[in-house]
Amino acid sequence: MTDSLAGEPYRRISGERAYIDFTAEDSLVAAAVLGFLDGQAALPGLPDSVPGTVRAVLAHSLEAFDEVTGSVVPEWSGGVAIPRLSTLVVTTAKGSRLLDLEGRRTLRHEWAHLGLA
Repeated sequence: MTDSLAGEPYRRISGERAYIDFTAEDSLVAAAVLGFLDGQAALPGLPDSVPGTVRAVLAHSLEAFDEVTGSVVPEWSGGVAIPRLSTLVVTTAKGSRLLDLEGRRTLRHEWAHLGLA
């Protein structure tokens, strides 16, 4: 578990297919993201169980995002998948809206990267 990122303590909630690391400020978003990821339909041509258990990090700041991703992701990126860790990272910084259509597309896109890895 990530205890802290960019100086902020992180919490964790777990579901059937994913667990979410987040700050207290993002607790409602984390619960909604967990429901979204747990409810993902099977990826085309793959078993329902793919990807397996996924860790999703809701980075509260761009500094936290860089800390998890190693600062190798372009600043315009809304998310990244790290297949070897079965982890996806998205930011909640700058008013990012993970629950709107674009945010859900980003989550699904990173989920697919993990499933296809």
